[in-house]
Formats: sequence, C-alpha cells, structure tokens
Amino acid sequence: MRLRWGVHAEMAAAAVLIGLSLITLVDPPWIEAALPIDPDAGSGGFELMVLAAIAAVSGAGMARRAWLRARARRGEVTHV
Repeated sequence: MRLRWGVHAEMAAAAVLIGLSLITLVDPPWIEAALPIDPDAGSGGFELMVLAAIAAVSGAGMARRAWLRARARRGEVTHV
C-alpha cells in the first residue's frame, strides 16, 4: 500500500515533536547548548514554545486533512 505525502508529513512532524519533547524533558535549555543564542536566559521557556508551535502546526494540518476528507466523502470536493 502506498501512503500519501500528507501521511508522511504527519509522521515526520510527530517524530520531530516526540524527539524534541524528550530532549526538553532531559535538558530543558537544549537550544542554548545547540546554538550560540540564549533567548530565554536558560529557563527552558523558549524550548516549550517551540514544542507548542510544532504541535499547533501539526494539529492544524491533521485537522485540515480530516476536514477535506469529510467534505470529499459528502461530495463537496472533487479532489483531496
């Protein structure tokens, strides 16, 4: 069975989100260690904001795909 590109994108976003979540749990100020910047003075708040943004974009993409599929099932759209 061949998966559509959207499924691959969702799986990749989920993998990134899980990886960043684990890194944030183990070492909250990981951006300061990875990059020569300190956006939140070592509190880990910026990292949590990055995780929230990735989760929001992923959730919005999945909701959009579900909405388009529902419309297609009702015959409102000819392509998904």
